[in-house]
Amino acid sequence: MYRAYVSDVSYYSGKLEAYLRYAEIAHERIEVSTRVLRETILPATGVMKVPVMQCPDGRWLKDTTPMLRWLDAQHAQATSIYPVDPAARFMALLVEDYADEWLWRPAMYYRWNFADSHQLLRRRLGRDLSAGTAYNAASLGWYMRWRQYLVYVRGDGVRRHNEHAVQALYARTLQQLTALLSTRPYLLGTRPSIVDFAYFASLFRHFALDPYSAKLMVDTAPAIYAWVGRVWNARVSQERTGSLDDFASADWDAVFTEIGRDYLSYLDANARAYARGATRFDLVLAGTRYPQMPVVRYRVACREQLLKAYRQLTPAEQHTVHERLAASGIAAWLQGAAEIPSGLDEEFVLPLAQHYPPARGWHGLKLLRGTPWDLPAPPLHKR
Repeated sequence: MYRAYVSDVSYYSGKLEAYLRYAEIAHERIEVSTRVLRETILPATGVMKVPVMQCPDGRWLKDTTPMLRWLDAQHAQATSIYPVDPAARFMALLVEDYADEWLWRPAMYYRWNFADSHQLLRRRLGRDLSAGTAYNAASLGWYMRWRQYLVYVRGDGVRRHNEHAVQALYARTLQQLTALLSTRPYLLGTRPSIVDFAYFASLFRHFALDPYSAKLMVDTAPAIYAWVGRVWNARVSQERTGSLDDFASADWDAVFTEIGRDYLSYLDANARAYARGATRFDLVLAGTRYPQMPVVRYRVACREQLLKAYRQLTPAEQHTVHERLAASGIAAWLQGAAEIPSGLDEEFVLPLAQHYPPARGWHGLKLLRGTPWDLPAPPLHKR
């Protein structure tokens, strides 16, 4: 049996768990504490983050993007969550990356900026992370609230002058998904796909469950609230079979416009800053300035992986992608984007073939910095 290490309030844990439930993959669910993070997960994966999984043969999986791809290849049989058509599959990977990475900012903003949400979450995290340790739950919860706010809200460029843009992204997302779900039960048709699970990451554990953002969803987008429950309850044995849609619907236009206008601009700015050795950069989108954004090496890798996937398509498949994505500007970006290597190719190969140095000191839990996921990767040592 697989062992899934998760947190009950974690963005990506929700994504993985929804997929495991849908695919009906037998697994043991383990909620983590600081001790489990440090003594079990960090030595095996190099990060103090969840979700991660241990396979029945003892090998490890991390990062939901390659994890779901690997699990789907092992278990999906005739009902893959990825489109069969290569062009549609590429577009699904593009939307997955956008939903995973670009909705992170509003998800963290709504959780850690408003008292009715952060007071609840700090108590839950303090309780969960202190379980089985000598740490005081209230103190650990206080620490986590301020760490998350300073690193992932203020530290991610959110200020009073631009928070309206962060709020507007959430509102637009609800509108875009409402339009898509008005004619289908899931985002690519009659059964869940990788696109559903990607959007589900933020829309479940953050937007639909954190009090402040949940009220906005219930009041303005009840169809999305219903979809969240539908994805969580989906089981492959009970859902329809059949092909996934190919993104031809005009309802996807607004999503692709968002990706081409904002997300790819961010990826480029982050990658250029990384290439010149910077640790921070200023980002301007549609006249709105986000000061001192952190350079995130992982997102350099995300950009690199998207371009690799595109360049693996045949000329005919690339032509199909261009026709669909030309109006959004994405096609031009795919043709002209410069290669900026991240050096993280091995991180996308599963099961993991590395082991990591043992942790020392307060590794990965510094108040004003992120965990190893956000920092240059530690040296990898082959077994």
